[in-house]
Amino acid sequence: MFGKYKHSVDEKGRLFVPSKLREELGSTFYVTLGLDHCLSVYTEAGWKAIVDKYNALPIVQARKMRFLFANAAKCEPDKQGRFLIRRAAPIRGSFQRGHVHRPGRPRGDLGQRSL
Repeated sequence: MFGKYKHSVDEKGRLFVPSKLREELGSTFYVTLGLDHCLSVYTEAGWKAIVDKYNALPIVQARKMRFLFANAAKCEPDKQGRFLIRRAAPIRGSFQRGHVHRPGRPRGDLGQRSL
């Protein structure tokens, strides 16, 4: 996934996924808290690869990944390509995943505020 797209959240709290990204993400994808307090979006195959790697880790290393799964959600967008999110955010493609950032947040800001 590549590119940068700006879409707002509708009155029901749904974020529209651009058609180009919907094609790449498929009918089901996973969203979790990522680096820099953005949301990372994974295809079903990409998420399965993460789960497989997690399952192969020793328990001491696997513990470090608990936040990834604790903040994850399986998403199936509606017919218009929307899924539920709390507020407006830019979407950026980043190789095998997408990122949803809080608007107005400077890059590299690692503050503790959540989306």
